[in-house]
Amino acid sequence: MKRILLFFFFYVTIVMSISAQTWNCGYCGTTTSCEASDDVTATLSNDTLFITGKARMKSYDLMGNTAPWYGSRSNIHTIILDDGLESIGNYAFTECAEITTLAMPNSITTVGNYAFFSCGKLDSVIVGNGVETVGESAFMFCSGLTSIKFGNKVKTIEGNAFSMCGKLRSIEFPKSLETIGNSAFFNCGNLKKIVNLNPVPQALSFGGESVFSGTTDITTCELFVPHDAVETYKRSFGWSMFGAIRAIDYSVAFHSQGGSKVDSQRVKYGEKVEKPNVPTREKHLFAGWYREAKCILAWDFDKDTVAEDITLYAKWEEEKDTVTDTIEPPSRLYTVENSTPTFCAWISAGTLHIHGLTSGEKWQIYTISGTLLQQGIAQSSEVEIPCSFYLQKNIGICVIRVGRKSLKIGVGKQ
Repeated sequence: MKRILLFFFFYVTIVMSISAQTWNCGYCGTTTSCEASDDVTATLSNDTLFITGKARMKSYDLMGNTAPWYGSRSNIHTIILDDGLESIGNYAFTECAEITTLAMPNSITTVGNYAFFSCGKLDSVIVGNGVETVGESAFMFCSGLTSIKFGNKVKTIEGNAFSMCGKLRSIEFPKSLETIGNSAFFNCGNLKKIVNLNPVPQALSFGGESVFSGTTDITTCELFVPHDAVETYKRSFGWSMFGAIRAIDYSVAFHSQGGSKVDSQRVKYGEKVEKPNVPTREKHLFAGWYREAKCILAWDFDKDTVAEDITLYAKWEEEKDTVTDTIEPPSRLYTVENSTPTFCAWISAGTLHIHGLTSGEKWQIYTISGTLLQQGIAQSSEVEIPCSFYLQKNIGICVIRVGRKSLKIGVGKQ
C-alpha cells in the first residue's frame, strides 16, 4: 500500500512539473543589483496564472512582443497577483477571456494600458488601495463587467479605460480621483448610478459628453456627490449634463417641540430613517413624528424614504388624566381581576419591546411602587424603549399598563 501511495505522489509531482510553465516577466525592480528577489515571475499551473515578486512587471504589445502566456490565454481562468507586485504591465493579460474576478493587492500603483483588454467574462474588479493610475483602455471591451471598486488613492483614469463595458450599472469614484480621460466610460449603456466622493468636480477631458457618451440617457443617470458640493457639480462643465445630481446623504433632524432632545441622523438618498428613541415631555403623551410643525402629515418609518434634508416634528397630546407621583398599590396595579393582558413584553438586545398594541392606544410604564416613568400613544403594534433609561435610574422591575391590563417585567438591575 505504501508503495502505491509513493508511486501516486511521484506521478502527480511529475505531471504538475510538466504542466506548469514559468517565465520571467519583471525588470528586476528599481534596484541596480538586479537581485533575484527583486524580479517578477509568472507561473501557469493548470488554469491559474500566478504573478509573484516585489517589483514592476514588464510591458508588452500585440506587435511581436506579446506576454509569454498569451498563447495559453484561453486556458487561464484565474489570475493571482502577489502582494508586493508594484505594477501591471501594458497588455499583460489582454484577451484572457475566461477570468471572472480580479483582486489587486495594495502594493500595485499602476495598471498598464490594455492590461485587461477584452477580458469578456470578467465580472468584478477590486482596484487596490495603492493604485494611482488606471491606464488607457485597461478594461476596454470587458463586456461582462458589472461592478468596480476603486481604491482610495486613484488619481487618474485614462481614456477608454472602461469603454464598451455594456453591463456596468454603477460606479463609485474615490475622493482622490482628479482626472477622467476621454471616452473613459464610452458606451457603458447600462450605467444608472455614479457616486463621486470628491467635493471638487474632476476635470473631464473634452467635457462629460465625451467621457460618458453612449451611456443610456445620461440626463437620467443619477449622480451622487458630497452634500455641500451639489450646486458646484450642477455648475461644472461636463458634470452639469447629469439630469439628477443629488447629495450622497441628507440630514434628518428631529424637533421635539418642547420634549427631550433627539439626535439627528445622516441618511442616504432613497433609504429609510431609523426610528429614534421616544422623546418625553412632562404631562404630555408622545403621538408620533410629522413632516411639519403643525403635525398634519405623519412620517411612516416603514415606508417613507429620504430625498432631501428634512426635519421631523414631534406631536404631543396633553395628558388629560390627573397623574400623581403614586397610584394604587402595586398589587392592584398589575393584577386586574378576571383580566389577562392582551399584549406582551420582552427584552432583546438592550431594548424593551411592548407588542400587541393598537395604533392610538395609550401605554404607561410605572415603577413597582407606582411612580410613573414613561407614557405614550402607540403608532403601531409595537413600542421599543432602550433599557438604558431604566439602568440609569437603577430600576429592576417595572409595570407596563395598557388600559386596565397590566403586567410586570424585569428591565434592569435586580
